[in-house]
Amino acid sequence: MTNDVAANLIARAVIGGTASVIGGGKFANGAYTASFGYLFNQLQHPAAPRAIYGETAGLYPQLSPGARNVYDVVNWDPASAAELQEARAWVAEVQARNANVHYSQPQGNNPIEQRQWQLAVDAANMAGNLSPPDVRHFFIRQDAVGRQAPGWAGGQAPFRSFGPFINAGGGDVPRGRQTYIDFYQGIR
Repeated sequence: MTNDVAANLIARAVIGGTASVIGGGKFANGAYTASFGYLFNQLQHPAAPRAIYGETAGLYPQLSPGARNVYDVVNWDPASAAELQEARAWVAEVQARNANVHYSQPQGNNPIEQRQWQLAVDAANMAGNLSPPDVRHFFIRQDAVGRQAPGWAGGQAPFRSFGPFINAGGGDVPRGRQTYIDFYQGIR
């Protein structure tokens, strides 16, 4: 990623956050939405979101009232967009501290994708809302009923749930408008 793109990303985040505060909202919500809108516009290759977000690439924020196109950043609900980016930052933190969680962040030799991934995570972390150290697992589910992730041994307790988000990508979780990301902490 060029220095121009990185500088523009930071500028968009500051402008978006400032506009959000002027409108009575939170700086972080506007910063998240503006910076990720800019990143999505910079990533022209169809596989780019998959490379950056791994298994959460198919998730999108809820839409603003009356909006229909989930792929257009201007249609996203700002609070939902901020929540999704915070959840993605938590996913990155969990992956970094738990060797058993294999998150699909860019591997291999593509420095552009790796830099885009790091900028995306850094932008999501701007508010400093990282998961506590004892949060070590996450689970993506389709319905609104909280439950323990299947197949896990004891010693885990639900900690926080993010969502709902729109799952336009399918994958292990069916497509739909009620997709959640749950985080679990160790209790031993």
